[in-house]
Amino acid sequence: MSKVSGKFLAAVERVIDHVEVDGDAAFCEDVHFTRQFFQEKAERAVKVNQFLAERREAGARLDPATAEVLCTHGEILDPYGVWGSDLTPEERCYGRQYFARAPGSDLWVSFDDLPETVNALRARMEAGEFDRDDDLPF
Repeated sequence: MSKVSGKFLAAVERVIDHVEVDGDAAFCEDVHFTRQFFQEKAERAVKVNQFLAERREAGARLDPATAEVLCTHGEILDPYGVWGSDLTPEERCYGRQYFARAPGSDLWVSFDDLPETVNALRARMEAGEFDRDDDLPF
């Protein structure tokens, strides 16, 4: 998955700020495009990281005894579908995904983000407590 770190972006900005364009309009346009590209990547990474942090926080508060669980299919490395076209062909793998949420909540959390409760949820699944196969709202 493509993730752009803040340190990397700062380094790119420092390099770009020191580029001498010497009146070359095409090169100046390339530098502008490069800056814009990395800025957009940074903004998207911030939004994705906030989205994922919300899921991890919700997962930390999730009670496995009362949680609702569903199974759906999607990208294994991108269960929430937030990276989209940033996945390389080698990273694309479609398969079964499990999600849980607190009763009445709209915030579904991937089992990947539930390391403390996933065993209890799987035990409830094996006991036949869940039979949902829904589309997720993200």
